Amino acid sequence: MTLSAPVTSTRTWHDYAARVPFRLGVVTNEISEDFIRACEVAAALGIGDVELNSIWDRPVTELSDDEARRVGEIVRSHGLRVNQVIGPAFKALPLDEVAAPGAAETPAHAKHRRVLERSVELAHLLGTGRVRVFAFRRPRAGIEAGTPGWRPSPDVTEVELDALRRGFQPLVRLAEREGVTLMVENVRYSYADTGAHSRQVLDAIDSARVRLIWDPANAYVSGEAQVYPDGYRAVAQYTAHVHVKDARFTDRATGATAWRRVGDGDVPLLDQVRALRADGYAGVISLETHWRLPGDAADTAERSTIETWYGLAGLLDQALGGAR
Repeated sequence: MTLSAPVTSTRTWHDYAARVPFRLGVVTNEISEDFIRACEVAAALGIGDVELNSIWDRPVTELSDDEARRVGEIVRSHGLRVNQVIGPAFKALPLDEVAAPGAAETPAHAKHRRVLERSVELAHLLGTGRVRVFAFRRPRAGIEAGTPGWRPSPDVTEVELDALRRGFQPLVRLAEREGVTLMVENVRYSYADTGAHSRQVLDAIDSARVRLIWDPANAYVSGEAQVYPDGYRAVAQYTAHVHVKDARFTDRATGATAWRRVGDGDVPLLDQVRALRADGYAGVISLETHWRLPGDAADTAERSTIETWYGLAGLLDQALGGAR
């Protein structure tokens, strides 16, 4: 397959890798659901790490073992590595599905736990020790985008923190038993949505087996007033991975937001990149585009993700003083 002209551009991660402590990754379905094509584009851009969320139009956790082995072969043949399996476990589960103290696990919690267990099995097959998990679903009343009188989510209460501890206990035991790290991603409508709230949640869980995927744009759309420095500084000690995308409020009165090309939104990504470099952050910053150019679809977003990379490269140029 011949790569399109933008992919063969001379601006690749190789221009920056020696000047920053972190590496570049990408969520593969933000390029294409065609996994071979996604890996071709990632390799052409100099990306070394891939995250697996959806492949061949299916959630990664629905792949068979044989399909997962084929994924691993494709990754290796392109000189890439799997950084983490980013399944959907606990993203949509309300906190009231956590059993009361002393009660049996609820069927809904057990269903999500089994999804997480499948992520762990795939992680072992694919040579990574990291799997994504979410910090349960908040009630949306008053905080849902498009709601007149919208407000940012409130702080996590002690009652909620206690339920989160109980909900995560079997997950932490699973991580300890299997030797993996649970990567909590902050996301809108989760109890870990902003930096401040993620700090509350991670402090409550209090496990070396639980770390954070810090997503500044998700914190921004969740209404965090100061994503940088306040949000980032609240979670810097837990941050083991970073997602990069951009966003803008289109109507603050209703909480409506829209994704933007990196550098064209209002998320303080330049400050964030500078801070990661200054802090010696040695993990991965990963393109999770979400924004789409006209004509790009959810499953064929190659052009949009290349443009997202160019936006990040522009921020890197500024952070590094303009020299390339």
